[in-house]
Amino acid sequence: MDFLTDDNFVTIVSVVGSAVGLFLALRADLGKRIDRVEARIDRVEDRARADHQGLVGEISELKTAVSELKTAVSVLDAKLDERSAPQRLAVQELPADYSADEPAAKKKTKPANGRKSRQQGAGHPEVSRFAYRGKGVTAAYRSFVAQYGAGYTVPQIRNALIAGGLEKDPAAVLTAIHGILRRDRIAAEKKKAAK
Repeated sequence: MDFLTDDNFVTIVSVVGSAVGLFLALRADLGKRIDRVEARIDRVEDRARADHQGLVGEISELKTAVSELKTAVSVLDAKLDERSAPQRLAVQELPADYSADEPAAKKKTKPANGRKSRQQGAGHPEVSRFAYRGKGVTAAYRSFVAQYGAGYTVPQIRNALIAGGLEKDPAAVLTAIHGILRRDRIAAEKKKAAK
């Protein structure tokens, strides 16, 4: 590994990191587009109840657009996995002094009021700091709920997702989770009404 000098390593990680960052940004943009189109579908379906004629075609077109955007996200995810594979291998082959281990654990102290401090878990389970890196809010939320259940408050889930590497603004994550819950509630009501 004579070629892996400090300068070469920094250059390799910077180049691969830039490519991964670009793909993450593109994926985030596609995620936002999907959310906008799905919101528009919801509005169109509400109008369709009142005035059915002519709107069925528009709903079909919008659903096709969502399907195409989701396909684009899948392709982008595959490319991201493909492009980030060399970086993952390079990190695995690093000498021990380059490893990204956790810093030494600080001594835990109990707050004076007896409540849990934010540093001691913030009310959410311990999550890997890379568990949700590169995922959109919806995918990260679904993954969290599948693993830990839905017995947490929205702020606790937001904190867990961010602690797990979700690279989004905390306020935006909170808003997105409320949107996911609203869509799930509406879907459940529609399913119940259809029975």
